[in-house]
Amino acid sequence: MQGPASGVVADAAARAAEGLAAAPPQGMIVRRVVIRYGAQPGAYVVNESLTVTVAPQMGYAGRPSAAAIEQALRAPRRATPNTNGAIEGPPQ
Repeated sequence: MQGPASGVVADAAARAAEGLAAAPPQGMIVRRVVIRYGAQPGAYVVNESLTVTVAPQMGYAGRPSAAAIEQALRAPRRATPNTNGAIEGPPQ
């Protein structure tokens, strides 16, 4: 990875570390952090994986803030069917 994308990905990794450090443990364990490309920056947690989406075409605005990552950690999504059979998971 080279060019502007590498800087955005590296910065997103740093923001993920800050968000993980700032979020108080609430019985949730994050075993894996995935950084992927997308149209918009964002973050979500499903099961024990934190996924951080970066949009390199937006420059440094294309990565979520540490606060956004912390918020995602405080409100993890479920990857199993809920009571009405719908699946809660990453945005499509």
